[in-house]
Amino acid sequence: MIKAGDSSVRVSNQKFPVLLATVVDTAGLVRLPMLLSIAGCAVTLIASRGLAITRSRFLRQRIVDCQAVAEVVERLRRQIDTEEYAAVIIGDEIVLHELAKCSDQAWARRCLPVKPACLAVILSKHEFTHAARLRGVPTPKEHICADIESAVAAAHTLNFPLVLKQPSGFSGQGVRQVGDETHLRSVWLELGGGPLAIQEFLTGRVGSTEILFQHGRPLAWTCNYMVRAWPTDFTASCIRQWADLPFIEPWLEEIGQLTGFTGFAGIDWIHDPTSGSFHVIEFNPRPTPGLYLGVEVRVDFARAFVGALAGRTTVTRPQRASRPLAVMFPQAVFWGVDHQDFRTILQALQDVPVRDPWLALALLRRILTHYLPPSLRRKH
Repeated sequence: MIKAGDSSVRVSNQKFPVLLATVVDTAGLVRLPMLLSIAGCAVTLIASRGLAITRSRFLRQRIVDCQAVAEVVERLRRQIDTEEYAAVIIGDEIVLHELAKCSDQAWARRCLPVKPACLAVILSKHEFTHAARLRGVPTPKEHICADIESAVAAAHTLNFPLVLKQPSGFSGQGVRQVGDETHLRSVWLELGGGPLAIQEFLTGRVGSTEILFQHGRPLAWTCNYMVRAWPTDFTASCIRQWADLPFIEPWLEEIGQLTGFTGFAGIDWIHDPTSGSFHVIEFNPRPTPGLYLGVEVRVDFARAFVGALAGRTTVTRPQRASRPLAVMFPQAVFWGVDHQDFRTILQALQDVPVRDPWLALALLRRILTHYLPPSLRRKH
């Protein structure tokens, strides 16, 4: 939610008050307080205790004693009822799903990034690809199957290998590749049964577009190919290559009109540079990990966001990158350790958020505790 041009919701130091809510320790959020604060926002965080983002020195206010997602949403309601905010950012799908349960209430509608009628499209991967396909957006062939026998029948029309996908989830959760019927039956049980989408497996380069929408209008975006991902091939990239894809803009506009989305989002796709084929595979209704890297292609997402708050809606398109690859901290450190690639580790350490030292230390601690034996990890 963005209140464009509403100067009445500024604090005394002329910063726009922004409310951010999350229960997940994701790389997509941890740098957002720093980016927004530098650009002209005063960020209040509502979160579960113990998240790395709570250590950011760029937070104006921390409400970080919540135990569960329902409590985060209740604190969100109380903040909305007692204070005015220029924008509300829902940081993860878990909070967004919980908030959607309250969409019949006025306070919740003020927080949602879309109108209640569009919630199903952004919350369900199945609904999104179906609706996007109807608008002419290229998406993979797929069947929504309620039981395993219909999935097996669909698989033989699409041909293996295939992708099985739950209707919701993030960071690769609920997505599996299957190679044959036996594997399909096994993964079907692993994912808990239908309804699941069974989708053709496309060849090409997996990539993503990070984007800022306002009422469905794309205001700023970047495009990148995934070079490495961690911890699985279906999660977000930890090493990425900038992509110059000007042809994507009409599809971004179609998706914006379809969802009416306002705020930061991510769109995943597969592009085959040889054949030119392009397919949208997923919509992520939350801030995604590489927003802070946009300046490398002359896209300052935070300034575009503040510009929208001030009533300016200039469109910012990506330019040529100053370097071909972005090696991201802390994600690429995990990949480098797992693959014993010390060069990648050193490159990732150059991406440490030194302007936010307590956050940087919290992220380093995450790396260290991840590799502790489980018996010791529980104590840290």
